[in-house]
Amino acid sequence: MVSSIPDIHSALRRGLGLFALLLVATGTLVGASARLELDRLFMESGETVLLRIVVEDADPTAVPPLPPIPLAASKEYLGPERRSQTVNGVSSSQTSFRYRLQLQGTGEIQIPPVAVIVNGGRLETAPVSGYVLPPQERTNSVSLHLYTARDTCYVGETIAYELQLQAGINLREAAPPKMSFDGFVIGRASPNLQSQIVRDGAVIGIVTTRQAATPTKEGDLLLGPVSQEIVAEVGRRRPTSLLDQFFGGGAELQRAVVEAPARPIRVLPLPTAGRPTDFTGALGRFTVQASVSRTNLSIGDAVTVRFVVAGRGSFDGLPSPRILAVEGLKAYSGTNSFQADDVLGLTGTKTFEEVVVIESASIRALQFEPFSFFDTGTGRYTTARLRPIGLSVKDAGGNHPATTPPPAAIPPEPDRKVPPAADLMPLMASSAGPASMGPSWTGAPWFGVVILAPILGLGLLAGVRGLRSRRAQATLPTRRDLAQMSVRDQHATLRQAALTGNSKAFFDALAAVLRQQVSLSLGLASAASVTAGDVDQLLQERGMPASSIESLDRLFAAADAARFAHLAMPDELATWLSMAESVLQELQALEEKR
Repeated sequence: MVSSIPDIHSALRRGLGLFALLLVATGTLVGASARLELDRLFMESGETVLLRIVVEDADPTAVPPLPPIPLAASKEYLGPERRSQTVNGVSSSQTSFRYRLQLQGTGEIQIPPVAVIVNGGRLETAPVSGYVLPPQERTNSVSLHLYTARDTCYVGETIAYELQLQAGINLREAAPPKMSFDGFVIGRASPNLQSQIVRDGAVIGIVTTRQAATPTKEGDLLLGPVSQEIVAEVGRRRPTSLLDQFFGGGAELQRAVVEAPARPIRVLPLPTAGRPTDFTGALGRFTVQASVSRTNLSIGDAVTVRFVVAGRGSFDGLPSPRILAVEGLKAYSGTNSFQADDVLGLTGTKTFEEVVVIESASIRALQFEPFSFFDTGTGRYTTARLRPIGLSVKDAGGNHPATTPPPAAIPPEPDRKVPPAADLMPLMASSAGPASMGPSWTGAPWFGVVILAPILGLGLLAGVRGLRSRRAQATLPTRRDLAQMSVRDQHATLRQAALTGNSKAFFDALAAVLRQQVSLSLGLASAASVTAGDVDQLLQERGMPASSIESLDRLFAAADAARFAHLAMPDELATWLSMAESVLQELQALEEKR
């Protein structure tokens, strides 16, 4: 019997409920990620290092606990940092959980994966490692250091190096380092990272740069040497105008060049013993998976084959796994993409896609050639073998010749007459009784779901996207709104840093919030427009008291001096915070008068 309308509606409601649940389950964490970051990969025993758990485009529900970490004598949670932005109506967010690790001992420090619970699921970071070195004796106030994790590698193996510019005095300028790379090809580089440590009672500022390098020939090569030109503050002279201390007018400067010696790297050739015949140059440690877009096909259909290669190694130039060529099958190269798990791209996932056209019903499976790679960690070749993926291919008549037996012959019916087309309509209209062919498949509960759920689901999804887009456009913040939000965020960071005694975070936030608020109060294009030449006069013209201008001068000078100077004690930070909030109130009052 044909299903009743209520039955179809009931099945449709169930299908739409499942479809909506699927949308929620699959869409909540789309684009979300979590990773571990160390501000330095090379540290000395007795120092501290900052560890961050960075969560992108997800809302953490709790502070992630750190697992036991060898060589970390103590762990201190410093609090979260949150950032958000909206570009063309699309919002993104970042939450960083910060920890300070006190190091003790020497060797490789390995931080295992960390689980982060977020709204809608669970994220897990990839592991990260660094190296704790013995304490080194230094005689210069500014020094440059070149580090590599290994001094032996193979031709074509990508390795990382790290440059650290360490200064116990205030640096005003640092030119890009000049480095020799004879026999190496340079890869990705990370943005410069700034940090502070206390060594022998003195505060040391560190600027860290990381980059990937790949040797192109074997032998004993040199990575480096490195030189870098700097401008350092060697004394102070009496300031001559407002904000001179912040913008450099009150400092006595000296130009110098610091150098780091070259690192000898022994580059070995790839061994010939045990090399598979199918080896095409993949270096690292990988896992390989293959999947197809669909398995039920007809002759002439195309199917997309996806290979996912994940692990650690040299992903630049990594060859794609290959489909075994057989008659009746044509493969066409497609696209490839790479998702890095670290800033240098040494760990991650590379995805290859190929389009395969089926030209024969005799194709019963896709088979793959072995994927061999050289494991640089063990010094041995490894071969991954992918399992075949079964296919069901119909011939031109819609049959599966390999599995479907030919239909039995039906004797002719000489007395049977086929009615003309004009007679079909009365016959269909008069068919009110049960059919002899059994119950109609339209009566199945899944019929309404299969037919209508995808259409209504796509329509619902399009409507939700359109509504979100209109709302985003309607609520898109102006440049002024974003600047005010930045002031509020930096002010909150300022208070939190004063509360926890984090001197560096405090003075970084102090400089940022003052610049941003001054630009708002004066109606300048951005915080970058604040200069020493116009601030004094413009603030006086707006009616800001001279005492407040003097306090602003002192705050800017303190923020500048704190970049590489002594750490302030918590009670000192409280005093600076009180002065800063008083000045901010004066500046915000000027902003309201505009």
